[in-house]
Amino acid sequence: MPGVQGRLAGFAARRLSDEDRDKPKYVNSETGGLYRKSELLYGLYEAREAICREGSVFLVEGYKDVLATCWETCFPTPAPP
Repeated sequence: MPGVQGRLAGFAARRLSDEDRDKPKYVNSETGGLYRKSELLYGLYEAREAICREGSVFLVEGYKDVLATCWETCFPTPAPP
């Protein structure tokens, strides 16, 4: 997951299968020097030019929503991790 500058800030993952219910649904990097979950918007780095060009942004809940929205519309949609 890149930060605002485009440099790696952390990793995030979501379990895709319901077969592994004993494992966590979401796995994120530990909070540290580069990664502070409450200070990041997933997809902001990638969407920054479109946000400036369009003059608007549509915030969604999570990174899976960012991917799904971009897949369908390519509208700039950052989300908190």
